[in-house]
Amino acid sequence: VVAEGVAASAAGYGVPIRTNRAELGPTATETVARRARLAWLEAVADEVGASLILTGHHQDDQVETLLMRFLGGSGPAGLAGIQRQRGRWIRPLLDVPRAAIAEYLVRHGLTGQTDRSNADERHLRNWVRHRLLPAIEQRVPRVRENLAAAAGVFGEHREAWDNLLSELPALSLRVESDGVSVAADHLKGYSSVVVRSLLKALGFRVQLALGRSQLDRLQRLVMKGHTGQAEDLVGGGRAELAFGRLKLRRAAANLSSYRVPLVGPVDMARIGDWHLTSTVEMAPPVMPRGGFETWIRQDADVFVRPWQPGDRIRPVRGRGSRLVVRCMQDSKVPRSRRPMWPVFEQRGVVVWVPGVCRSDALLPDPAAAAMRIDVSPR
Repeated sequence: VVAEGVAASAAGYGVPIRTNRAELGPTATETVARRARLAWLEAVADEVGASLILTGHHQDDQVETLLMRFLGGSGPAGLAGIQRQRGRWIRPLLDVPRAAIAEYLVRHGLTGQTDRSNADERHLRNWVRHRLLPAIEQRVPRVRENLAAAAGVFGEHREAWDNLLSELPALSLRVESDGVSVAADHLKGYSSVVVRSLLKALGFRVQLALGRSQLDRLQRLVMKGHTGQAEDLVGGGRAELAFGRLKLRRAAANLSSYRVPLVGPVDMARIGDWHLTSTVEMAPPVMPRGGFETWIRQDADVFVRPWQPGDRIRPVRGRGSRLVVRCMQDSKVPRSRRPMWPVFEQRGVVVWVPGVCRSDALLPDPAAAAMRIDVSPR
């Protein structure tokens, strides 16, 4: 019913609309449903090329979220509540109360849509909205304004720690295709409470809310771990010590089933955690051996697939063949990222490993028209 009402409103404004029905089953929790919605919105945004996703979260949503997180034992970072912007997600109404939105609709003769499930008090948010907050308001009339203000204070606290990651040069923060990393040895030099706060901020950079036990494990990894050692994190993330750096990565896309043909120019293709473009362009006189761009012959029959143990490559201007994993080690690709790393091949011959090594296969004639391929993290 709600979807039909929204579709009718969109049609009245001449706005195209997409709808979707997810069959999550009767045991699906609010969290499962929310993740399904967000994943679908991300997929549609990618499909239509949208750079921003706007949601209708308002001040009452913020207040309810803050109270729920407090009841769940969240720390200062979690009590910052819903962020106004995270990546391409924007929440322009976050400072506007629900009552003000309802008043605006009435004043302008507009009809809003109400999700009937919002009345089901079996869900914690609905119980907080319909029972707990009204009860508190009887004793503390300004509780909503107070909690909204507190979220702003906690938000400044979280932003300050996030900025410190960039403003402490010794940490040497790097934003990578699937996560972030810092210099582990320099991290050891700070006091325990500072280390934990920086680790917490590092987790937020990759959308991982790290609890106390996770922070304990990460702190031990930093202080006593050895290169190559890793820890699984909440939400499918992972932490790894590699080449003197601590890397935190978000849950990775599964590249194991990918085998993507490269046929003609491509404006933008998404391959796991990477974006790929290709154009016809004059080849350079000397083919670069590294980097994230290369040129191949236009008649090449090339596929993109993930790296596999045992892959070998004949480096351009090199002698003989090398294991790709050795080249990855030389390029300081952490072990955790190798299974996701794209490899370009033709009939079993490795042609190019972006950012790692270009082979001597499918080299175009210098200054001849060729297919230029660019790969970048998304």
